[in-house]
Amino acid sequence: MDKFKSDGERIYHLWDQYARHGDVEGLLSLYAADATLETPLINAIFDTDNGVVRSEAELRHFFTEGGRRLPTTSSGGIASRTSFSLMDTG
Repeated sequence: MDKFKSDGERIYHLWDQYARHGDVEGLLSLYAADATLETPLINAIFDTDNGVVRSEAELRHFFTEGGRRLPTTSSGGIASRTSFSLMDTG
């Protein structure tokens, strides 16, 4: 039996694990190619007023820069400061 009760719980735990280890490919695997992510960290990382990324390329850039600029420890970092939502737009 799967150790997670739902897909949401599985994604929650995998996202945290991938973020803590700086696994950009793992993080991207949790998103659709045309996903949209909104978080205030985008503003901080890219010095912009638009806290939204749209597309796999923009997500990759955000996760790469976030991993480079923010610590990924359990006491902080991208893993503990970013929220996300998943939506099937197809």
